[in-house]
Amino acid sequence: MMKTHNPVAAILCTLILSVSSICSAQIKGTIWDVRDIYQIPPYQTLSADSALEIIYQGLKYKGRPQNVYAYYASPGTLKGDRAKDKNLPAVVLVHGGGGTAFKKWAIMWAKKGYAAIAMDLRGNDGTKKHIAGGFDEPDGQTPYFTITPGLNEQWMYQAVADVILAHNLIRSFKEVDPKRTALTGISWGGIITCLLAGIDDRYQAAVPVYGCGYLFENSEMRKSLDLLNAADRNTWVTQYDPSEYLAKAKMPMLFINGTNDGHFFLNSYAKTYNLVKNRNLSVKIGLKNN
Repeated sequence: MMKTHNPVAAILCTLILSVSSICSAQIKGTIWDVRDIYQIPPYQTLSADSALEIIYQGLKYKGRPQNVYAYYASPGTLKGDRAKDKNLPAVVLVHGGGGTAFKKWAIMWAKKGYAAIAMDLRGNDGTKKHIAGGFDEPDGQTPYFTITPGLNEQWMYQAVADVILAHNLIRSFKEVDPKRTALTGISWGGIITCLLAGIDDRYQAAVPVYGCGYLFENSEMRKSLDLLNAADRNTWVTQYDPSEYLAKAKMPMLFINGTNDGHFFLNSYAKTYNLVKNRNLSVKIGLKNN
């Protein structure tokens, strides 16, 4: 189930609208520093109503470009006339574990005056049905921690790349102001948001909700990491734990969590938060998930 929280929209609006500098990605030198990551991905529109249903092209996966499903919404798509959209701020929306591209989430932001893109990171469409050319999940289970000989077959590698390419795509739309983009993710999307804050400084604000780094020290995810052999565990932590990247974040960040979250414990959360210079924090007692 997607978790949504009232504070995100208001505070993110303030953060993104207060910054206007042009930034360039810091992807160079990371494992995502490949030619195709810097391109605007080709895409096709499958349907159009209050939001566009699209498929865009990801990085190569199993010898071919991966297909990624997404929804794009804007004030213009809500009205059926994108020509009305001008100079829009934009937000990239990253779902949590077991989630998908949430149409309602994209529409929620469009109603607030944003262009919004919500992509699926699991190879599925918005109904959680697998799409042709999408990422393959063995038995329908996301292989979060699997380390394979081929980097392009690792879920976390592809998921992060999918978000980078979605950002490239939305910034290319003529109605979007590429100087005013933001990123928010929930749970696993929060982990990815933390990681990306340190490698894609084109964002003007980032809001991880229920997600942090130091997963190998103290989190529910540590149980899965500890099942890996020592080499694979070290590889995963080095390549994907947000603690390896987040200190490089330049944009303002808002961290949102609850004391009752069962996956991201507050000591690891505090260590993650302290890596960031320009930071805001909201931790609520008994924060409701809905």
